[in-house]
Amino acid sequence: MEFRLLGPVECVVAGERIALGRPQQRCLLAILLVEMGRVVPVDRLVELLWDGEPPRRARSIVHTHVSRLRARLRAAGVERHGIAVETRGAGYLITGPPEAVDLHRFRALLDQARESTDPARRARLLRTALELWHGPPLSDVATGRVVDQICAGLTEQRLAALEDRVEAELALGQHRQLVTELTDLAARYPLRERLVGLLMLALYRSGQQARALAAYRETRRMLVDTLGIEPGAPLRRLEQAILAQDPALDLAVAGPAEPAARGRAATWHGRRSHLTSIVGRDRELAELTALLTDHRLVTVVGPAGVGKTTLALHAAELLAADTSADAVAATPTTDATSPPARTPCDASPAPRTPRATSSAPRAPDHALVASPAPGIPHGALPDSRIPHDVVVVPLAAARSHDDVVVALADLLSVKGASVAELLTGVERYVADRPVLVVLDNCEHLREPCVALVRRLLAADRRLVVLATSRQPLGLPEETVWRLSPMAVPPEDGPVTPTVPAMALLLRRAREALPGFTPTDADLAALARICRRVDGLPLALELAASRLRILPPATLAAHLEHDFGLLADALTATLDWSYRLLTADERRLLARLSVFRDGFTAEAAEQVCGIAPLAPEQVLPMLVTLVDRSLVQPDEPSGTRRFRLLEVVRAHAATCLAEFDETEAMADRHLTYWLDRVRAIHNRPLADDQIAGFTGLRPERDNLRAAGDHAFAAGRTTAAVELTALVLDFWAVNDGPAEVERWLDRVEPYLADAPGHLRSHLRFSRALTYTNRNDYAGALRLIRSALAELRTHYPILHAEALISATRAQTRLLDPAAPAAAADLFAARFETPDRHLLLHAVAMQAEALIVWGRYAEAADLLTDHREQYQNASPSDTTRCCYLEVLAYLGQGRFDDAEAAETMLVTQADRPGNYLHYGRVAEARGLRALLTRSPAEAATVITGLIDELTRRYPPSMSRAYVQRILLAEAERRAGRPTRALGHLTEGLRYGVTCSDYTTTLPAVLVAGLLADDLGDAAAGRDLVGRWDRTRRGIGLPAPLGLAEPVAALGLDPAPAVPDPTYRWSLDELAALVRYAYSWCSEGVERAAAPSLAG
Repeated sequence: MEFRLLGPVECVVAGERIALGRPQQRCLLAILLVEMGRVVPVDRLVELLWDGEPPRRARSIVHTHVSRLRARLRAAGVERHGIAVETRGAGYLITGPPEAVDLHRFRALLDQARESTDPARRARLLRTALELWHGPPLSDVATGRVVDQICAGLTEQRLAALEDRVEAELALGQHRQLVTELTDLAARYPLRERLVGLLMLALYRSGQQARALAAYRETRRMLVDTLGIEPGAPLRRLEQAILAQDPALDLAVAGPAEPAARGRAATWHGRRSHLTSIVGRDRELAELTALLTDHRLVTVVGPAGVGKTTLALHAAELLAADTSADAVAATPTTDATSPPARTPCDASPAPRTPRATSSAPRAPDHALVASPAPGIPHGALPDSRIPHDVVVVPLAAARSHDDVVVALADLLSVKGASVAELLTGVERYVADRPVLVVLDNCEHLREPCVALVRRLLAADRRLVVLATSRQPLGLPEETVWRLSPMAVPPEDGPVTPTVPAMALLLRRAREALPGFTPTDADLAALARICRRVDGLPLALELAASRLRILPPATLAAHLEHDFGLLADALTATLDWSYRLLTADERRLLARLSVFRDGFTAEAAEQVCGIAPLAPEQVLPMLVTLVDRSLVQPDEPSGTRRFRLLEVVRAHAATCLAEFDETEAMADRHLTYWLDRVRAIHNRPLADDQIAGFTGLRPERDNLRAAGDHAFAAGRTTAAVELTALVLDFWAVNDGPAEVERWLDRVEPYLADAPGHLRSHLRFSRALTYTNRNDYAGALRLIRSALAELRTHYPILHAEALISATRAQTRLLDPAAPAAAADLFAARFETPDRHLLLHAVAMQAEALIVWGRYAEAADLLTDHREQYQNASPSDTTRCCYLEVLAYLGQGRFDDAEAAETMLVTQADRPGNYLHYGRVAEARGLRALLTRSPAEAATVITGLIDELTRRYPPSMSRAYVQRILLAEAERRAGRPTRALGHLTEGLRYGVTCSDYTTTLPAVLVAGLLADDLGDAAAGRDLVGRWDRTRRGIGLPAPLGLAEPVAALGLDPAPAVPDPTYRWSLDELAALVRYAYSWCSEGVERAAAPSLAG
């Protein structure tokens, strides 16, 4: 028996197709089969089956579908094959052999192919895998969200497999046979740079160097013209190699598509080690990097202070470096009697590795590369596994699964409107390139880390995860690598400075005391210190900091006396270092533990400077704590900050509890951050508020900590106020998912919150609705908040009025032009540049929608000087509208110039969502100025880029699909056009942005006529024309010519006074057009299905 998902959804038993019921029922089955062996919550099924707008009885319908599926499958006898639909908690899953599903056989073949080093076998396996496909996945049942969240990923896997197959066949010398196929593929997917690279290589090896270079030039032109970006580094290097006729391109030695892969360094995301070199860990570093060459999940396990983080970061540095291929496979010369540092094992505890006591000489600490490790040749890391990106995720401040996902997404600049969308975006990111993810300090978040690692490892075979923890994660594929303390000198025998612990202590002693030349007595005392702190690197660092004031012998005596019988060397060292501080320094260190992921000196003074400490005492004592290595200086963004290592912070937090100040300091921390964001919010100008919130970016974790405490401690009013005020911070710093998280958390407390805070939060929620193109919902919330905002938040009130008028425009409310003009007149004299430009954009948008393009262009030109030097969002918004105004007048050169400026602004920080404006401007200009076929190619590339950048709920790719439908229609490809229009309206019917969906009704009418359905064409065009005349609209931008060809006037209509504007009727009209499109697709598919 077989389930088929790679095409129409089918179940075949003994050669017979089994009837599976209605499309929605088959869709549910497909979702469970995609997630085979994993529980799919009912809520997730509801979201996917109804595109986020379920009926009241949705859960009951799901249960009914499952019951009917069970009955049908049982009757077909699938249980004999081990297949069962099971209920688990609040969800369902299908259990059984994965090979019963074509998708899982496809993935298994891909895994086998990618593990094979034989190109012939790899090509054979990939051909077999690709032959399983019979069309778009789930093609007859997929909803909009299933297409976006499931099918898009499957389609990408198929294209990647196709590229892998071509790559393998190129390695077999089949370049001449592949030229025709690759030429066709590159034409169909012109922005897939890997495919273009494969074509260039095939052409070059076939003796067609000129065509290979022409393919590069055409791809570059398209990337620059459509997306405003240059080709990626691999393609640029390939062009240079072809120009130089690099021998590396020849068949005998060439890599598939990136001949210079080993010459590039990885992109680094996150914090690097604060140590430029690692001392005394040469063997361990070489072994760990070697492990990472052929294991996908390695967890460095060891006690606190043993140096897990430092070693992991230096291993990642080696993998990321230009010379990683050589460094990875190397190990230094060392004493043969020293025990290995690595203990590969499963998750069960392993006996502690005994410490080395040899006094044999070792290589110096900087010798990271010497002779190859036994059995591992130089260059052992395959090109496909050399990381393009290294991502270091510090988890000490994280408290939940959501925190882990948000931290990883933030480092990768992945955005989304929810944590689920962030996770999907991260999966897409790591599936696009080899990535090394370092998860640091996993021990307190074992289950969340396990869940995340499972998802990430499934996303791409090239991904490598390096975790540090005090305990294993417990995954089957995990390689546990136990890091022991450093080898210490023996108690008897000569003291050798090259023993690892001694080497580290001597290095730090010389850094503390420049010119320090130890005597034999000093060396003996230092050896006693090494043994007493058990060879723990952090304990050695702390001890070395005391050598400035204590000679080695005295320091050793202190340690031996003060440690007593304490077994935990790190705890003892920390406690000893702590007790050597003055009483005030001890209290300050304890209080600093309240900060999460760092702090400034000013924050330390304000939070920690209360009796018995004075604020002016804090900075001098902070300097002392840095000098004692208990506080680390930290300058990640060019500003002076400080932080506590996590083990020091945990110890300091224990001491804070002993002072009985934990709650009091958390309250002060909350009050401090509440005062900070309140002060920014009270600034009289929006421009100043934006600047203030931008400057708070390094304090993300402190703001989260303040919020956590406010909610946990029951300080409801403070929690609600902090939420209301901090949402602007997240909005300015590209954090839409954080906005949703904070809004969701505060929701249960709103009923008892002060009215002005409720109104503030309603407005914030309304802005999230506009991000999802739900302008009707946004307008309702804004209007309910206006009264309170007017009294308490003048700037927000002005923003809300402007946002409400923009919503009216998007809803095609005939009252919007007059409302925009009145509001603009009221705001024209404001000294606040942001509010002024927001009002300018609101007025210009209304003018453009109602066809008054010249007035809009004049308005924007008058304010160009202001918006060219404004915030990224204001500049982008005005540039975008200027492009539209020029296009509406046929001023295409001016439109191109404005578009150039728009492109330069769209990727500036704080401008995350605005690439959608670039796409809409480019797509419209292509439709108006290029041939239909060229416009279709441009718009296809824009859709790909939007899909790559954004989650489905925020991409606005549906707008481009409507444009693509019109381009394909003009190119004489109505069937393709119908498919694209159906996809666009599938999402469009869930929105209430009628400036984008009402034109789709017109396109549907034009398409109906082209497809021979003249009656439907007249009906759809007639309905569109009556609606737009009632509202007073012109023909949509880009569609004036076809409207005129129908004998209709494309100019703005005089509003019909008898027309009654209704959101319900607009929504019904768009749904009617979608219904016609869907039926047309089914009719077009019927003959092929019947055959």
